[in-house]
Amino acid sequence: MKDIELLERVHHCFMHLFPELRSLPYNKRLQQLGLWSIQERCNRIDIIELFKLVKGYSGTWNEFFIRSLRSENSVR
Repeated sequence: MKDIELLERVHHCFMHLFPELRSLPYNKRLQQLGLWSIQERCNRIDIIELFKLVKGYSGTWNEFFIRSLRSENSVR
C-alpha cells in the first residue's frame, strides 16, 4: 500500500503541471488525461496475468504446478 500511495502522490504532482486541471478533483483529472489510478493499473495487471495463466500463455502456472507435484511426490 505504501508504494501505491507514493506512486499516487507522483501522479498528483504530475497533474499539477497542467494549470487547467488544478481546480479539478483527482478522478476528473485522471479522466481528462486518459489515465487510470495506480490501483486500477495494479488490478488490470493482475487480471491480465490470471488470463495468461488460465489460457496457458504464461509458463509460470506450469512451472508452479510441476514444482508442487514434485514436492508432493518427494514427501511421500
